[in-house]
Amino acid sequence: MNSERIGYWCGVLGIIIGTTSVAIAIVISPWFSFTDNWLSDLGVRYPEAVFFNTGLILAGLLGSIFSLFFVKNMTGYILFVSTVSLMGVGLFPETTGPLHFYSSVMFFVSSILSMLLTGIKKDYHLKYIFVALAVISIAAWLPFVDLGRGAIREIVSSLCFSVFVLLLIYSLRK
Repeated sequence: MNSERIGYWCGVLGIIIGTTSVAIAIVISPWFSFTDNWLSDLGVRYPEAVFFNTGLILAGLLGSIFSLFFVKNMTGYILFVSTVSLMGVGLFPETTGPLHFYSSVMFFVSSILSMLLTGIKKDYHLKYIFVALAVISIAAWLPFVDLGRGAIREIVSSLCFSVFVLLLIYSLRK
């Protein structure tokens, strides 16, 4: 298996691990509410914190390895920042205060920028889809869009980023 294929598989596994670990943390948390909690609330209490934080750290690590194969320009660096920030969200739970907040904000901002700039600057046949995913992600954060306190906004934005990464892998492999 060549190193490029390893990079692609790291991207795919990162998405699978991140999504699965967050889903498990939600399922085992009867107190969790999509409209009253942020996803990061799952990273504080045992046992869901183990799944949530470990999953985000592994997803960020695998995503960082994938992004190293994509880092050839500014959009690649922004993708790398997104994945490292995702690791930060898992490494620094809400109880760490500002470190968690900055990691979380950096993840969402850089993931949106990564989708948008890749769609605008690249000559991918999926570039319009990349821009659409960025626009949907931005819309999820607009204050007048009534999606509750936070988890739904985060899920919409995170799913857009996951779809973006999977489509990017597909585009790069062609």
